[in-house]
Amino acid sequence: SPYGVVNQIFYTVIGQFTTNDLLQSVIIYKLLILIFVLATLFLLKKTLERIIPDKVSWGLLLVFANPLFVIETASSAHNIIIMMFFMLLAFSFFVRKNFFLSGIASALAIHTKFAPIFLTSFIFIGMIRKYNFKSIVTFTIPFILLNLIFFGIIGTGTVSYLINILIGRPIYWQSLPQLVHRIYPQENLIFLVIFVLIFLGQIVRVLFKKLDLLRGFMETMTVYLLFFTNFYLNWYVLWVLVFVPFLSVGKLSKTVLVFTASSLLAYPLYMASLRLDYNNPVWLIVIYLFISGVPAVYYLSSHD
Repeated sequence: SPYGVVNQIFYTVIGQFTTNDLLQSVIIYKLLILIFVLATLFLLKKTLERIIPDKVSWGLLLVFANPLFVIETASSAHNIIIMMFFMLLAFSFFVRKNFFLSGIASALAIHTKFAPIFLTSFIFIGMIRKYNFKSIVTFTIPFILLNLIFFGIIGTGTVSYLINILIGRPIYWQSLPQLVHRIYPQENLIFLVIFVLIFLGQIVRVLFKKLDLLRGFMETMTVYLLFFTNFYLNWYVLWVLVFVPFLSVGKLSKTVLVFTASSLLAYPLYMASLRLDYNNPVWLIVIYLFISGVPAVYYLSSHD
């Protein structure tokens, strides 16, 4: 499962308080998500005040007034906000040069859901580029120790877990690999190799100061969600939305916002497909092109 120990801890705690009462479970779970929404709001505000103090209000509106964010967190109470909080916490501590706590927050984010490994990679490369050996060790030790503890709890090794995530039997939904799979069922390795090359290229650009680490992360994550993930759910774009306020207004930030709009507006398209022969492969193409094609075309055609 892409969900880790930290995520399961929250579920377990909720289960202890609800005693199999469904309504009580729903209420407590929604309260938990609301707490993380407010905590993320507070953390984003404080981090923006430190980095871009003249754009705090605008930055908060970009995230917390985004319709997709509102629907998937405050309304649907999706647990993605827990991962987003820890991702933002790791970045915030990095900005404040508190590398020990940044390492802890990075491990907590990864063991909420595995996707934050991308952000952690760029933070680590950013540290190699800018800071001394002591700072890198200060980040790495708590990060590794927590990973060893969490992997020990779930009873699997780091390498085997990575292999299972990266090249295990894929599940497909609203993605380019899903379309290619219908023509060429062995597509998984091809997509993986291409993406790894893109990822390593971005890492090298950040390492040699050709690219800011946050922009490197956001470009990589956005490309991954648009073209390389096997399984895309409409709220996945929120992984990068929370970092849009730290970018200047331009091509990348606007593309992410377009991506949130296409992901949101794809819901009625999906509902229509359920009434009009969803098994027809034309729907797979139409839905994918609407979700990912629209932001991709916007990016390629924009002159910002």
